[in-house]
Amino acid sequence: KRQRQEPVHLGLDLSARNDLTAAVASVRDPDTGEVHVTPFVFTPLDTLADRSQTDRVPYDQWVRDGFLIGIPGAHLNYEMIAEELGRLTQGWNIASLSFDRWRIDDFKIAAEKVGFAQETEWIAVAQTFKDFSLRLDGLESLILQKLLRHAGHPLLNMAASNAVSYTHLTLPTNREV
Repeated sequence: KRQRQEPVHLGLDLSARNDLTAAVASVRDPDTGEVHVTPFVFTPLDTLADRSQTDRVPYDQWVRDGFLIGIPGAHLNYEMIAEELGRLTQGWNIASLSFDRWRIDDFKIAAEKVGFAQETEWIAVAQTFKDFSLRLDGLESLILQKLLRHAGHPLLNMAASNAVSYTHLTLPTNREV
């Protein structure tokens, strides 16, 4: 396991207990300016086959290939996720953990119980135009400069292909969605 002396920033996207939960680590290479991202994506194992078929997504194959981390049971256990994240990031200099407030209190309790990210700065990020504009600008800049590296991770590819960014304050009406 490689030590990470550079600051690592985690972005956490918690799901309902029966979907995908992701923590994405990003670290900037001080020599090249490239930002390397590594996703850790979790899913419950007991519902995997049905969800693969229903969603028409190869979750089962991704678990076998190591791109998706299966958690035993029919729903996600935040304590197990926090423990696994602690194991996967052991030795890393985790500078910050950004999160959406939804279900974060449950995750913080689990993280404290297993000792994950106790010395890390936890940063709440609201999912609003104001809060995401700067972040999307930064992401777009990295992409346009060809400084973003994610090794072709299939779950990041899927997420990026499903992302929608509104550039105007006019949102679609229910009829347009």
